[in-house]
Amino acid sequence: MGTPKTLVAWQGKPLFQHAWDLLQPHCQETFLSVSGSMDTVYPPSYARIVDAVPDAGPLGAIHTAMIQQPADRWMVLAADMPLVHQRALSHLSRHAASAEVTLFADPSGIWQPLCASYSSQVLPKFTTALQSENLSMRSLLSNCDVQVLPWHEDIFLNINTPEDLDRLQSLTARD
Repeated sequence: MGTPKTLVAWQGKPLFQHAWDLLQPHCQETFLSVSGSMDTVYPPSYARIVDAVPDAGPLGAIHTAMIQQPADRWMVLAADMPLVHQRALSHLSRHAASAEVTLFADPSGIWQPLCASYSSQVLPKFTTALQSENLSMRSLLSNCDVQVLPWHEDIFLNINTPEDLDRLQSLTARD
């Protein structure tokens, strides 16, 4: 896309800010999870957690957050999912209580581990996965107590390519 995807503007602000603004009402503290090379591209007013394990993807990022900022639960939202809305996060927040992981399943039944709530109880499983270099979130989840919340709106579009951005623009132009 020519620029880091989280900095791409949509509806007047960068994607990361959409996620940040959505998370604020549901979290005591909000952080951007960033790789070391991206640490300086965000405004300093946004608290950041720099990945402790380079190139470990979302699994490494969530692990780092749990280690550096211990909390009972972590709500995670990928910055490249701009169609997620407040109603969905409120639903997630209300239902994230007893399971190790609470996440959405999209209309096709596909789990969405980057729009989810993680209990601190899963930290040892993240550690084991990192130590074994198994960075698959789906593999990690197969070893967790997961509560799945079906969601019937197609709000989990990931913006990874210019074509995805075009699709987002066309979807939201209809509204």
